[in-house]
Amino acid sequence: MDCLNKEQLLLLQQNLTYEVYEQFINMFNEKDKELPKNINERNRYILETMKNHEYWGQIHGWGKKRVYCHLPKRIHMLMKDTGPHGVYTMFKGNTRKELLNFLEEFKQYTPSTYVHSECMEVEDEFEDLESSEYQQKPMMNRWMDDGVGPIKLERHNAVDFKQ
Repeated sequence: MDCLNKEQLLLLQQNLTYEVYEQFINMFNEKDKELPKNINERNRYILETMKNHEYWGQIHGWGKKRVYCHLPKRIHMLMKDTGPHGVYTMFKGNTRKELLNFLEEFKQYTPSTYVHSECMEVEDEFEDLESSEYQQKPMMNRWMDDGVGPIKLERHNAVDFKQ
């Protein structure tokens, strides 16, 4: 961010929310980032960008029933994957800035309502969190399995220091 001095950046930080400040700074940092040339990596990049987008990445639901409201799930696995709403074939740009502009424009041509069963599910990024170590336990049984184990009580003789 070469165009602003330190005082201007501090002024922005004080008067903008964290999210808005980050969006503002990212406009300058990633505006000309090239998309991958490999078609599979390109499609994966477009999908990840959509998942992180303010509109396309809206999530509805809780736990394992979370879905992306504006991203339909893939119905036919045997056919070529054209992406959510066919975005892989429609987007012809080469930079991240062009992709973000396309996504902003494209959202007006997609349905604003959604059917929960037709939406793409949110995948957990941290598979390690699903191990038994992190499983949520019912509140009533937590005291029985708190990881401490059985405690052996022992009787100790008191020492009399006045002898």
